[in-house]
Amino acid sequence: MSKKDANSVSSNIKLITKQEMVLIKNSEEAKNTNIYGNLYGCLEAYTDLTKSKLNKDLVFDSKARMTITNNKKLLMENVKKEWYSKTLYMIATEDTFCQLCGRKNVYVCYIVNRLNGIELNVGRDCVSKFDTISGLKTVISNLDKAQRDYKKDERRIDFEVREGEEVGFLKQAESTLVNFPILLPYNLSCDLKNTLADCNRAKNIYIKNGNNIDEAFETFSTLRETFKYLHKKALKYFEAVKNHPLICDRSLTNWIVDNCPHVQEVIEKNSGILNEESLRFICEPNFIKGKIPVFMAHFDSCDVKIIGVEGDVIRFFIKNDIYFQPITFVVPIRDFMKYIGSKCLTDEYYKYTNKNLSSVKIENTGANYEAIYSSIGDTLKSNGYNFIIDNKTSQAYWEKRQSRTAINRWRKNEIPEKPIYKKTSKEELFKIISKILFDEDLLIKSPYILTGKIDISGRWITKAEKDENARIAAFAAGQQKQREFIPY
Repeated sequence: MSKKDANSVSSNIKLITKQEMVLIKNSEEAKNTNIYGNLYGCLEAYTDLTKSKLNKDLVFDSKARMTITNNKKLLMENVKKEWYSKTLYMIATEDTFCQLCGRKNVYVCYIVNRLNGIELNVGRDCVSKFDTISGLKTVISNLDKAQRDYKKDERRIDFEVREGEEVGFLKQAESTLVNFPILLPYNLSCDLKNTLADCNRAKNIYIKNGNNIDEAFETFSTLRETFKYLHKKALKYFEAVKNHPLICDRSLTNWIVDNCPHVQEVIEKNSGILNEESLRFICEPNFIKGKIPVFMAHFDSCDVKIIGVEGDVIRFFIKNDIYFQPITFVVPIRDFMKYIGSKCLTDEYYKYTNKNLSSVKIENTGANYEAIYSSIGDTLKSNGYNFIIDNKTSQAYWEKRQSRTAINRWRKNEIPEKPIYKKTSKEELFKIISKILFDEDLLIKSPYILTGKIDISGRWITKAEKDENARIAAFAAGQQKQREFIPY
């Protein structure tokens, strides 16, 4: 480049751009003559200012020239401080032109001068050039997102036009997987899930990033056909196993996902069929209800029967020569399936008895209390014990008869003394009997097992202490009842 050409380029360099000029003219900063001289008045005639124009115009005083050539950055920083951006932007519905550069806008922002109230609409490109104006970075971020979303919407529409009548394939395929009537074998299940995920990915990557729509749609179409093939394979498998007694159906699968998701893979790797390992964790009440006949068939007991399922327990009753009135009790489904039910459903030769039942709990009912007391009452009394309930307070007690030995020259005599008492409850009685419910020999032939459990905890008190406790409890109850009827 010749020296002449270089000087020409230098002369045409813009000292103040068109956008900067509009901003300065609509601001108050440049009107300060003490700092900028006659700058504001001189700029009235210009839309922009080059070095050449400045050199030719002798009206600019020394302060104005110094500002333009050396302090323009400070000037513009102060000018921009006067402005702030409205937080919202608009999409132009009619011809709208940027008031800084004059170009036609699609997205329009508005900036307002704090000092004089002037409002300017600014296009996207000019917004980026003056992003230090208060609030404009937020607007820029929102604009960028809006433009990206607009492009994504364009690409999504283009892609779905190609999908044609199968535009809803992805949603339908997702629903098909989520609601498939059974849990599928592991490899088939993984293939279906992965193929659908890849199909989604192929479409979404194009929508997000663009690139070649032909290549993206070809990949998508291939994966779509693969999914259809795998789905037909899944339907064929369903037809083959749908009547299997241990097939994992949709309702049970949903329960597994919510309650013990680690079991899902165990079942899938067993071709979607429940086995002993997985059944140990299955406690879904409706499934258990349906298997009660199987559990009864494997139950080697004449005196215990299954009543049914209630909540998270299985209800039983026992009736025999010891308990001639039926006693109802429950076993947690979780324990039953872990130790018994899982074997019943997978081993046709397996048998279990009363003693295999664990975590047995007698139900707290009046009928059960009567049945238990009628069965063990005589045993208790013959060994010096009794179970009584105070008529006034309904407090339950263990009663223990006392005696002392008197010795004379000829013989020993057992002289009865006043009994002693220990606070208890029906719940405690049920708890003790629950532990020895099926141990008939211990209960009848070795009653010290029962009485030993009575003696093991709590403090024995005299009849006088018991009566005093009853009097205090009755008085407190009366006071409470009296307070409830006091009018306020």
